[in-house]
Amino acid sequence: MHDLASLAAAVFCSAAPQNANGPGSTHNLRGVRYAPSQEDLVFSVDLCSCRALGCVWTSSFKEHDSNRDPDNFPDIPQKNRSRRITTNRVVVWAFWLGTASMSLAQWGEAQTSRAVAEIPPRSVRALNPKGSASPRVMAGLSVRGRIGKMAIQIPCGSEVSYPIPEGTRSFSGVLLYRDPLSTHQGSDPKEINRVHVRFLVDGKLAFERGLDQSTLPQKFTVAVPAAKVFTISTQGEIPGENIYLLDPEFSQESTTTSSAFLLNAGEGFVNFTPLPYQALLHVFYPGEDVVVEADYGGSANQAEITLQYTPEKNHQTISSTLAVALQRGSAETARGTALWKIPMQRGPGMLRVEERVAQKLVYDRELRIAIIPQVNLADISDNGFGVHLSSEGYAFAQDSYASLWGAKWGRVFLRWPVIEPRAGYFDFSRADELVDIYRAQNMRVLAVLGEDSPAWVGAPRPSYVAAWKEYVRATVAHFRGRVDHWDVFNEVDVKYYSNWSRTAPDVDLAILRVGIAAIHESDPSSKTVCCSTGGTDWIGYYRRLFAAGLLPSIDVVSVHPYRSVAPEVKQGPYSYLSELAATRTLIAAQGGGNPIWSTEANWILGPRGAPSVNAPDIDEHSQAEWVVRVNLLSFAWASPYFLHMPFFHSSHPQIHLDALAAYAQMASWFSGSSDQRLLALGPDVFAVVANKAGQVGAVWATKPGAVVNLTGSTALSFFDFYGNPIAVSGGRLQVSTSPIYFSATGSSVPALQVISQPPPMEWRSLPAIATWTRFPGPTYRLEGANLHVTSSPTQWGGQLISPPQRLEVRSCYVIGFDLNVLRGALGVNAQEKGGQSLNVVRISSFPNPQLHRAEMRFKTESDKPVQIIISGANLAFSVTEFRVSNVGIARCD
Repeated sequence: MHDLASLAAAVFCSAAPQNANGPGSTHNLRGVRYAPSQEDLVFSVDLCSCRALGCVWTSSFKEHDSNRDPDNFPDIPQKNRSRRITTNRVVVWAFWLGTASMSLAQWGEAQTSRAVAEIPPRSVRALNPKGSASPRVMAGLSVRGRIGKMAIQIPCGSEVSYPIPEGTRSFSGVLLYRDPLSTHQGSDPKEINRVHVRFLVDGKLAFERGLDQSTLPQKFTVAVPAAKVFTISTQGEIPGENIYLLDPEFSQESTTTSSAFLLNAGEGFVNFTPLPYQALLHVFYPGEDVVVEADYGGSANQAEITLQYTPEKNHQTISSTLAVALQRGSAETARGTALWKIPMQRGPGMLRVEERVAQKLVYDRELRIAIIPQVNLADISDNGFGVHLSSEGYAFAQDSYASLWGAKWGRVFLRWPVIEPRAGYFDFSRADELVDIYRAQNMRVLAVLGEDSPAWVGAPRPSYVAAWKEYVRATVAHFRGRVDHWDVFNEVDVKYYSNWSRTAPDVDLAILRVGIAAIHESDPSSKTVCCSTGGTDWIGYYRRLFAAGLLPSIDVVSVHPYRSVAPEVKQGPYSYLSELAATRTLIAAQGGGNPIWSTEANWILGPRGAPSVNAPDIDEHSQAEWVVRVNLLSFAWASPYFLHMPFFHSSHPQIHLDALAAYAQMASWFSGSSDQRLLALGPDVFAVVANKAGQVGAVWATKPGAVVNLTGSTALSFFDFYGNPIAVSGGRLQVSTSPIYFSATGSSVPALQVISQPPPMEWRSLPAIATWTRFPGPTYRLEGANLHVTSSPTQWGGQLISPPQRLEVRSCYVIGFDLNVLRGALGVNAQEKGGQSLNVVRISSFPNPQLHRAEMRFKTESDKPVQIIISGANLAFSVTEFRVSNVGIARCD
């Protein structure tokens, strides 16, 4: 039998074409190339280095376009195509001959099981079209002291399907992600990915697990009676990881679907996150019953499980003790289950789980969790809240749990390169999956059409615009009835200023005009959202678009108001609401009344200088407060705000549980309400009220120290930031930076009176602007107290620099100044003398000629003197002209 295998190997290796490009080159694979009817794949098996077919095989797969003739690959020279097909027939014959020979040699005539490593996948699909989904066969993998014969490594973000051998009734193996006790000792758990694994039998879910760095390897068996296809689907929250199946095989043995963790002798394990959203995101609902599984490596009749939950903002620990009856599982373990009722106390907190057997501690783990309200989005037509999770044009694990936030809207990217990878060929499979995930959660969809383009379309020119039109038309027609609004082009101003203004002037206007027309043509009922500006000179860019006559064809005007400070305070001349007001002023000047949406923004946590991080100086609780407050302000203005990267960010991979708990409470509180309005109760105190079976509202201050009194309503009830009831005497309320919620019966709006405001900031003047150091080049003219500065064409040319200022270390400061930017854009930078920049605010030209009071906040890092530098901040070379005066500084701690 082995002689037959050796003969097959010899035929295989002699038939495989050779090329200087080596193994894996597209048109010179040392292996088999074939095109199944449903998926067009490249299958490569490196057998030629094997002396016999008994060695471990390494297989790799590359996804190609479906429905293509196998001899019509453009990467194979024409003269070689007929020879290649003939060669492949020989190779395929030799490959299967070798496979059959090895199977018979190893398993004999009465084979009752079949190793998955022997079976070529039926199809392989990477969720990322540029990613790899290639399963890899590995030998001798050791798992917790157990050495397997072979394992299959499967990349996260893939779907691998295998044909189920005839007569098979079960599929079994060991599933592992990372073994915390052996494989990755010493790794930082905060940097570990979280993975969702699903096994599907003929497309139906049969088994699923959420895995993280603490999940033990688990032996599993899945029943597959009379089935044809077994699919392994994996999704990670951050790409680049793998899962492993140890000794996976199909078997003729009848069994039920089950799993058991691999334990060492005397070791315990508690699975207290049995559902994927619990395991992946560490989220629970108040009063929810959770099935807790206790496992023990050895013989025992009972285990005691202690679960201690300590809220972060109320340190009173809530403890539960469960007596779990254990039963013999396998020859090595005992297991049992019990119900744990989740505490009613909402918010983020630490959960400590201990398992004891015969009074000996055998398991101990701490996990940060959040207990959040559940929002039934099926009963809500709209609530004005939105989230924007992934941006790659295909689904990530967290997309399936977007509804946890309670937002009705989800913003998703339908990327052109993903949908139309080559001219005229449209593949909507990944976009369909992404949109359907949100629709299945009863969410409305705002879909982004444009940001990048496929390589084949080339640089922006007339042919680019024509191809863009066809892509938009086909995509909108395909998703008609499933996408509610269309975001035409993401941050088109950034593309225009950074490149197109020099290489293809006015192409942005053509792209937007053609795209908007194609949307309305393909689906007259759809709404266009434009143009999701992300640059510093958003005022100037909208002036450009409106002057070109685009405003009447835009249904919703959109902005991306990223900020590094709280929403109520100024970043440059604008607070969050005054930024919306400036946009509204521009629209009104054109005779329009278009609504304004904030389609992408957040305070991205992480180290200073890391990509995309705009809030390096705040902690997660401050982020949660600002996120809720900006959404309340937007809600009061009927201007939906889409929270970008809400669960986590690559610079801060820890889950934003504080923000999640607080946001879900806000969404739950105001969903289903109407007639919302904002009450500004002074410079530092705000409230939002709305009708909802009476009156509901929220009140907060921008800094501690405010006291308000609520009167004029009956049956007033108060709740904290996360929705927990709080006691308030006589309606007199100490207001903090975390919003407090209230409800009242009847139709009368509660009267809110501010008893005391937070103490004001104490300002002191900086040296007069006329004394600041002037850079050569610009012209300077004193106009009373104002200094009028006009630069030559510049991008970042410096103009003014202040005398050094000695400030307190690790303290917050705010610089204030009177300013009007007449042309171009301005940058104001707080910088340590000879050292790092502490913050930069970019200010574009204003929609009116008046002086504005602008501010910039920063936090000192050392005892080095700080200087304020004013310079141009133009994305393209242009003139910056401004007037500035009355510069002061204050502490903002």
